[in-house]
Amino acid sequence: MGLSIDVVCFIQINLGLGHHIWSINPPALSMILKLLFLAHFIWGAALYLCRESALLSFRRVFPRNNSSRVFNFVLYAIHGLNTAWFIYLVVGTILRCDLVARNWNLYLLGKCNLLRGFWLGIAIASFVIDLFILLLPMPTVWGLNITNKLRKLGLIGIFALGYL
Repeated sequence: MGLSIDVVCFIQINLGLGHHIWSINPPALSMILKLLFLAHFIWGAALYLCRESALLSFRRVFPRNNSSRVFNFVLYAIHGLNTAWFIYLVVGTILRCDLVARNWNLYLLGKCNLLRGFWLGIAIASFVIDLFILLLPMPTVWGLNITNKLRKLGLIGIFALGYL
């Protein structure tokens, strides 16, 4: 997924991304905006799948029958939050403008909503989900029967670094 974002960015640069908007011909500008529209979905899917990968690895490390009910509930709740975040990103990106084509064709009549609140909501929810995923295994790891506190802290550090 990261490579696909890079390819989209290089194509946009070849079309004139980074130059003043008035120096880019309209068909190239339209293509730049279409690729930007596509990049939102690629980025969202990549982030969604990375989080799901971390959550599924927690399920493998902490099997359902050996984990507490709270851990299992929180794990499924984070899955749900992550899925809701991705759906919000997709639907919000598609429905940002009255006409979907208005996202890349600035000459169409219609209105587009401001993106500040949308992206702020995406960023805050993303931070909260990442924080939940980071903190999820910590109580379980801290509760292990390891007498050496330094080893316990090292294990917590490994889980934290593994997600970061």
